[in-house]
Amino acid sequence: LMTTDAYKPQSMLRHQGMLTKRSLLSKKPKWQRRWVVLQGRTIYWFAAGAIPKGQLEITEGSHVVDYETVDAVAAVAHPHSLVVQTPGLQRASVIGLVLQAE
Repeated sequence: LMTTDAYKPQSMLRHQGMLTKRSLLSKKPKWQRRWVVLQGRTIYWFAAGAIPKGQLEITEGSHVVDYETVDAVAAVAHPHSLVVQTPGLQRASVIGLVLQAE
């Protein structure tokens, strides 16, 4: 990341759309359909309304991998899926957050 005055996270490119997500913590996965916004290096998800239901910051040490590399069997039923792994999730004993494009 740049550390100059030109670096303004609020003006960074924003991507948004519907995704299905779930945590890799749960033994019985519950997929949830959410409006997801990636702005700067933070992922926000919304259930309804303008207030985020949750957020995840992509920090140094974060990784994004194909779901297939984490769980090849489950990935067959959920194509076009990625797993986001961050140090913050790891500290909370969560392997990662799975995001599936619709």
